[in-house]
Amino acid sequence: MLTTKLNLTKTLTKFFCLTILCVGFYLTTHNTACAQADNHTSKENFLNTWETYQKSLPSTVKLEKTDEPGAYKYETTLFPYKGTLKVLNVIIDKNIDYYYNYDLGLDDVLKGVVEAELPNLPDKNKNIYNTYPHSSYIWRQHNFMFFDEGSEKWLSAEQWREKFNPTENTKNYTYSNLYNIFIELLPLILPLMFLLLILWWAQRKQKTNVARYDLSIERQKESMELQKEALELLREQTEILRNLSEDKRK
Repeated sequence: MLTTKLNLTKTLTKFFCLTILCVGFYLTTHNTACAQADNHTSKENFLNTWETYQKSLPSTVKLEKTDEPGAYKYETTLFPYKGTLKVLNVIIDKNIDYYYNYDLGLDDVLKGVVEAELPNLPDKNKNIYNTYPHSSYIWRQHNFMFFDEGSEKWLSAEQWREKFNPTENTKNYTYSNLYNIFIELLPLILPLMFLLLILWWAQRKQKTNVARYDLSIERQKESMELQKEALELLREQTEILRNLSEDKRK
């Protein structure tokens, strides 16, 4: 019984050490993953993706960096413009309002937008939103992007719509989140399941040992009873022989 308890203690000690190592490994990998996620959602990464997307648009004739930070040589066919595009600010936040499409289900999605100006517009066209209301509407849309956690990439509204079915977008995104959470928690779930298995095995082993111990005690009791009966028979036989011996003497 004592040996069994010592073996069980050693097993549990080894398991707890293994659990601590697993937790340490999980925290290390989780921190690394968080650092990588922060890099994917950085302003620098967003701006690089935005540049690539702008160049891929059929309406973009030219988008070239200049020596001035945040300034580009820019030409578009959306409206008559050939000059400088200057990036004033980059905003990345879930709370950015995106009014252009209500069917994307993007309320809880990380969004990014480039705030830019076109300083070379003619004076009569300085208010681009009044002069070219429809084309400027599309131009503003092209400055928005959305972060897909599944692929860890920034997507335009068109790319988002192609990847996610509009009618099932919210459900698909929720499933993606649940899957990501499950993958992150897996290094903790497996040791816990292993712990439960060890505890179940230890409890079953202990019950078996207790049952064997009880059976051994019961057999020892039976053996003692048999020994008592044998001693009683021996005493009776001795008494009979003593009586016979006394009768012979008489």
